[in-house]
Amino acid sequence: MTFFSQHGVEVSIRDVTRSKRDMQRMVEVSGQSLTPTFEFDEFVVADFSVEEFLDEIEQVPEMKRQLGFGDEEDWN
Repeated sequence: MTFFSQHGVEVSIRDVTRSKRDMQRMVEVSGQSLTPTFEFDEFVVADFSVEEFLDEIEQVPEMKRQLGFGDEEDWN
């Protein structure tokens, strides 16, 4: 959460342990039931650390730009 907050990315938190509907949605979009799961349009990263998220977003430059992430040196 701190990482996203520091980069101005507003996220909606859903407690999938308390909502069967939210759990079903997470499994539907990610194919698994582990958290955290990040979804933005067609970009989904499941069960990730910050480093894993950064590796994934780097593979989709358009999504990186849409989310407002700067250069890699700005990530820390």
